[in-house]
Parts: sequence; structure tokens; C-alpha cells
Amino acid sequence: MLNVSFTELVLLVAIALIILGPDKLLSGLNRLLSQYRNLKISLIKIQQDIENEVELIDLKQRIHHEIENIRASEQRLEQRLQQIQYDMTWIQQQEQQDISWPASLFFRPPLRLIVENLVYIPYQINYVKVLNLHQAEAA
Repeated sequence: MLNVSFTELVLLVAIALIILGPDKLLSGLNRLLSQYRNLKISLIKIQQDIENEVELIDLKQRIHHEIENIRASEQRLEQRLQQIQYDMTWIQQQEQQDISWPASLFFRPPLRLIVENLVYIPYQINYVKVLNLHQAEAA
């Protein structure tokens, strides 16, 4: 610990005994040991505080990373929603413009059911596929 040999330690105790005397030597050792314990406890508390701070910094970084992932997912979902809305308006416009649709399509399921089916169709909706879907349902 301090690289003190046994002879050096005996010499230090002998000098302390001569200077302080037998009564004050014991009280001095008690005081010295209590200060050493307090110092050791303080060092342990400081070490624990540093470890806690490091853990908090790590948790903060992980939370920040997860928030960024959530924001990216939110943006992807918003883009998908915009694409679906765009596709739906395009289909509605085509329905209004195309007068060649058979009359049986007027008895097709409500638009809500069609929208539920469109969720599974890729982003680039092919109007012919949707029209074929309606014609197959009508037949």
C-alpha cells in the first residue's frame, strides 16, 4: 500500500510513542483511523456518483436514439398515408371521369371496404388492377 517495511513501521510507532506519549498515541490512532474511514467512505460515494452519471448518460443516449427511430417511423407512416390518400383521390377522380364502367359497379361494396383492400396494394396502384377487381366482383 505505502511500501513501508516492517522496520520502518516499528520506527514510526516508536517515534510517535516518544513524541505523543502512551495516552495520546491511542487517541491519535483512533482519530487517524476514523479520518481514514471517512475518507474511504467519501471515495466510495464519489465513485458511485460517477458510475451513476455514466449510466445516466448512456440511458440518455439510448432514449435519444429511440426518439429518433420513432420520428423516422412517424415520417414513414405519414408518407405512406399521403400516398394512400393520393391513390384514393386518383381512384375517385377516375370513377367520376370514366363513364364506361358497367352499371353493376354501382352496387359494389361501400368505399370503406375498397379502402381496406387498397392497404395491401403496393404504392404504385395500377388502375387496371382496381378496375379488374371491381369487374370480378360484379360478375
